Amino acid sequence: MKKVKDEFFIFDYKKRWLEVSAGPVVIPGFEEYDLFAHEEVDLDGYVVSEGKTGRKVSRIMDTKEEAIKHAAKLFTDHGKDRVDELIKQSVEKDGLSPRWSMED
Repeated sequence: MKKVKDEFFIFDYKKRWLEVSAGPVVIPGFEEYDLFAHEEVDLDGYVVSEGKTGRKVSRIMDTKEEAIKHAAKLFTDHGKDRVDELIKQSVEKDGLSPRWSMED
């Protein structure tokens, strides 16, 4: 897989990809993951989402910093093996974000 776009996309409840205004997030120890923080669509607050799946990693928080801190805790608590498995399952179920390509 390789990243092919700079834009950020989330997968919403209507099973479609939505482009969002976001910024990259780096969690120490998990630098290889494509994470980004953005305002939640239709709600007040911020979340961190994962780039290949467009899925939320953190719950909705009042500030971007709180959302990043919560995402870091979840990644640390679950570990890379579990995170990788969840990403794999999500891509198999709903496909890969337009940000990414299956080609190498």
